[in-house]
Amino acid sequence: MGSLIKELFKWPLVVRLRTADNDDEHVDRLNHRVTVGLILIGVVITSTTSFVSNRISCWLPTELKHSSYSKYIENYCWISNTYYIHSNVTPPHSDDDRRRAQIDTF
Repeated sequence: MGSLIKELFKWPLVVRLRTADNDDEHVDRLNHRVTVGLILIGVVITSTTSFVSNRISCWLPTELKHSSYSKYIENYCWISNTYYIHSNVTPPHSDDDRRRAQIDTF
């Protein structure tokens, strides 16, 4: 197994991947690191605000509010298409009415 790995590292493509290009200046390397760091900070902030706070309100029937299905329904609500219903209007009962009111995001 060890000889196979040694032979693998002799291949030109693997050697090229292992060696760093030294044509970057210090500013370029700092830019790469800072950019990655800022993107990671943005991802962490965005994902924690999305999952910690309740940004979307999903309708649950009263008999399911305190059951084990409530967390599943909330997670499904996050990934499925949504539709807006004014608070004074009753939710649509037929599937066709729901499809017409859907807000497609993708």
